[in-house]
Amino acid sequence: MEIKNIVFDFGNVIMKYDVDGMLDRFSLTDSEKALFRESIFDSPLWADGDKGFGFRDVLFYDTLKTLPEKLREVFYSLVAGYDFEYRFMPYNDGIEKVIEELKKNGYKIYLLSNIGLNFHFLVRLHPVFYGFDGFFPSCDYGLLKPDKEIYNTFFRRFSLDPAECLFVDDSIDNVNASNESGMRAFTYNAMNEDIRVLRERLRENGIKIGD
Repeated sequence: MEIKNIVFDFGNVIMKYDVDGMLDRFSLTDSEKALFRESIFDSPLWADGDKGFGFRDVLFYDTLKTLPEKLREVFYSLVAGYDFEYRFMPYNDGIEKVIEELKKNGYKIYLLSNIGLNFHFLVRLHPVFYGFDGFFPSCDYGLLKPDKEIYNTFFRRFSLDPAECLFVDDSIDNVNASNESGMRAFTYNAMNEDIRVLRERLRENGIKIGD
């Protein structure tokens, strides 16, 4: 069946999610970086944020009490602001042009991402989102990829036929779950793959886009 809709993940597809790069902005030892990652980025509370259970400054209130003052300061400088993604997750170079070309070629563009409530600030700040036809941030539905229900809910929300959709995500687990849902998908990671790789994989899936 012909693909009519291109569905993008957010982190490491549209923007780069570089935790090491974020923490390198601060004068931290390797052990301090490891503790911060374990306590914040790798905590189940981070997933709760993606489910929309609250903003991260509230969700991590008790956790912060257990951290050294230096790491608490990093949290408030890095994570607590509602513009976290806007300030610390740079564009994938060339992604705006890709989306522009896809739109000109008649495809509808959607976002399906595990992302917290900050998304509602982010979408107003980044021009890359202006051409999207629909957004499905996990925080609005209490669901996370790769749970199959998030894909089914996404299709119902926008009245989409999975067979007419193509999904781009940096996680193989999410891609596998997408394929199982009936939506063709492939992996792409902007952290280690050039934008030309994304273009090539789109063309391999029959999508009309330039070199």
